[in-house]
Amino acid sequence: MAQQMNNVQSPDWKGIFSLISQQRLLEAIALIKKTATQFPMLSLEEVSRIEEDYRIMLHYAGMGFNDPERDNVYQLFIHRLYRAAANMRIAFRRKHVPVYAQWAQKATGQFFTHDSIRRELEDFVATKVMLSLETEETRNEKEQALYQRHQAFLSALFCKILVAPLWTEADGSFFSQFLLSPTIDANDAQLIVSAVTMANLQEFDSEKFSTLLNVYQGSENTALQQRALVGWAFSVHQLPSIFPEIKERIDRLCADEQVTRQLTDMQKQVIFCMEAEKDHDTIQRDIMPSLMRNSDINITRNGMITEKEDDPLEDILDPHASDRRMEELEATIQKMIDMQKAGSDIYFGGFAQMKRTQFFYDVSNWFCPFYKEHPAIHQAMQKVGNTHFLDLIVGHTPLCDSDKYSLLQAFASVIDRLPQNIRELMNNGIEGIDFPSENGFKLDVPESVGEEKATLEFLRRFYLQDLYRFFRLYHAKSQLVSPFAPDSFLFITHLPTTEETPVKGAVLSIYDILRKRNNIEGQRQLTQLLQNDNSPEALLIRGIYAYEHTHDNVLAKFCMKLLLEKQPGHEKALLYLARASFQTADYEGAEHCYAQLCEKHSEKKSYQLNHCIAQSRNKHYDAALPTLYKLNYEHPDDTNILRVLAWTLLGMGRQEQAREQYEKIMAQPDHTDSDLLNYGYCLWIAGEIPGAVKLFRSFLDSNPETSLYDEFQRDNYLLADNHISSTDQALVIDLVVG
Repeated sequence: MAQQMNNVQSPDWKGIFSLISQQRLLEAIALIKKTATQFPMLSLEEVSRIEEDYRIMLHYAGMGFNDPERDNVYQLFIHRLYRAAANMRIAFRRKHVPVYAQWAQKATGQFFTHDSIRRELEDFVATKVMLSLETEETRNEKEQALYQRHQAFLSALFCKILVAPLWTEADGSFFSQFLLSPTIDANDAQLIVSAVTMANLQEFDSEKFSTLLNVYQGSENTALQQRALVGWAFSVHQLPSIFPEIKERIDRLCADEQVTRQLTDMQKQVIFCMEAEKDHDTIQRDIMPSLMRNSDINITRNGMITEKEDDPLEDILDPHASDRRMEELEATIQKMIDMQKAGSDIYFGGFAQMKRTQFFYDVSNWFCPFYKEHPAIHQAMQKVGNTHFLDLIVGHTPLCDSDKYSLLQAFASVIDRLPQNIRELMNNGIEGIDFPSENGFKLDVPESVGEEKATLEFLRRFYLQDLYRFFRLYHAKSQLVSPFAPDSFLFITHLPTTEETPVKGAVLSIYDILRKRNNIEGQRQLTQLLQNDNSPEALLIRGIYAYEHTHDNVLAKFCMKLLLEKQPGHEKALLYLARASFQTADYEGAEHCYAQLCEKHSEKKSYQLNHCIAQSRNKHYDAALPTLYKLNYEHPDDTNILRVLAWTLLGMGRQEQAREQYEKIMAQPDHTDSDLLNYGYCLWIAGEIPGAVKLFRSFLDSNPETSLYDEFQRDNYLLADNHISSTDQALVIDLVVG
């Protein structure tokens, strides 16, 4: 907690909650009392009551009374103590964590009861309906005041939920029912769900968690349902063992294939969110220079935006230049579209600098669904006006809500400097462009996937992007627990992964994304989760991780062999078994694997070449040679094929033919230091000692830490077959070194 406490000395919360989780009640109480002596501001009133009640139970247990409700009563004490300790931690944060103090201050002055919350939110909807009957002038004036007051209430309620003690059962019941009520505004319900999520991420609350589950299962509003899903999925890793009834509920949920599919898709989207900075770097390096180069817009030193003037000589000197620029521009834009379709957050970097405005110092605004009447963007709305551009922002841009607010405010700040023709375009739109209107963005998915599924995926992605922006860019982010932290983001590892749950089958696809995105920590966590699992998916993941990261080739071979016993012919298992066999000098095993792979994919050059390498290592030169000649004919400039061909010819005793190939290799620009060594072998076997010594010397000059003795030992099978003894080797080494 040091980071979250702003380096202020903090109580031993981890020790306290660990004892509670282990159901060591008196020890936990003792540690809490000890902590309270160090931090006198912590109230022990509830803890003292729990201890007093528990000692009565202990007294009767010591006298031998058999209480049939003993287990339930003890669990009640555990839950009471958990609640008391959690509330103490929240109180400590309000005192010592600056952002908590700010939120508590913002919530001060408002009186929040179930009735007052219900009255405010329901009255807001009713008043909006009544205002529609007013004249336009009267309606506009009253609407502005209504939204101003309502947003202030919501902002304070948001903060109140963040800093309030854990909910009671009555609180959970109220919010579960109220958030599903059709009598409140959908935007209000979404914002409150975000507040519940944020509060639960900072301090796990069984009632808040259950409320998120209830909303997820009970809501017919897709946006609200997906916010609730994100909320409880991100909190799963915090679920204490003292709430088995919640775990059982999650187990039942995860037995539903539709729920599992949403969780799997969400986990993939989270991984893509976390790559936003890398994707931004890619855009800045590979895409933006081309966009700026081919744009028709200039930005002057004083910030004025102007159109580039046409070059009168261009049509004469280079009549196709304009077409080339347009083609390059289209190709560049297509790259960004492809990145977005693949799941990348291509807008993060562009909008990151726009999150420092006053608007985003109000924590609730980071999660507020975009609506034009938001009082904080009233001035921006007046500048932009009710234009075609505004409709585009609200209805058709594939942006998360916080980016929509940023974009509107940014355009309002530069609209006076835009050229007249661009302002007219913003006002009137472009005739003939057909914008989608169903869901607020274009659904670029196959029709077979279904529009409903696509909608929830997009809504979830945008909400996750809002969350990621908050935890990366909020001014007090270091004081908060982030669901995107390395030990938290892989929430799927905390879901049930038994053979009976569909989650198990999703692990492999998630691991594949982690590999492609080079997320090593995520790969480690998934592998650790499956370390005692011998299902085909688990064996493949464990074997790949052992080969690629821990370099435990023995374990990799074990996993892949076991997988092949379960699923003979499994292509990836064959491939990694072949690679691990090479690393352990098991060339017979490698040859056997690559033979099967070549049979499956006779067109794959890499499989054929590696098969030939294994055959050559096993001295099956005659079997490898026809394939190598064929590959060399089809790919005459491939240096790797030349290397294997030359080595095979050398092993067969065809020194002159091998020499021809090595001379071709040395003429290639991509020849390597190893080629010097192997060419030296060729000359040595042919009896040209001076030439061999010269090549070996060049090899050592490039590899000063390398031992020529070790190299000779590694390739001794080739040297011995060509009658080069250990004495010959010693003499050549001395010639080279001397």
